[in-house]
Amino acid sequence: MSKSQRNLAFILFLALAYALGPFTIDPFTAAFPNIGKTFGVPTALLQFSMTGVTIGMGLGQLAAGPFSDAIGRKRPMIAGIALYAIGAFASAAAPNITMFIAMRAVMAIGSSAASVRAAGMVRDVAEGNAMLRMLSRIFWIQGLAPVIAPILGAQLIQVVDWRFVFNIFGVLGAVGVFWSLTMRET
Repeated sequence: MSKSQRNLAFILFLALAYALGPFTIDPFTAAFPNIGKTFGVPTALLQFSMTGVTIGMGLGQLAAGPFSDAIGRKRPMIAGIALYAIGAFASAAAPNITMFIAMRAVMAIGSSAASVRAAGMVRDVAEGNAMLRMLSRIFWIQGLAPVIAPILGAQLIQVVDWRFVFNIFGVLGAVGVFWSLTMRET
């Protein structure tokens, strides 16, 4: 693999890590009525899953930076993306609303930890104008996530069960874990 191909793969990987944040929220809002019916709860109670997501994102951001500064970026990145995938799969398998809310928080911890680590990785490999160019490329790609995710979620929920949508994003997280194994430590 050439240096430019490795750089492109690195940028795409970091864009995926940043995109996990919007992928934690946006694809699933269209499924709220269906999720509420499954658990037999009103949509208003289901809004607590967004509270869980918000709390999870805050906790993930607080813990991720110091942790990855202490032990390196790669292993914590793998752990963050793995938490995202586990949270997505566990949300799909949740037997009740309480477990669903908790697993959404786990998913959010993983997504925010991945984005914090991605920022650290950029700082590790570039500075000045090179860092700005890299960030602009990453954010150009990542910027599509908040646009595509709700559309994708709304379209998927028309043809598949809401649990399947969570499983799709769990698979995306699993792919991210395997992809992160190929990344170098920064």
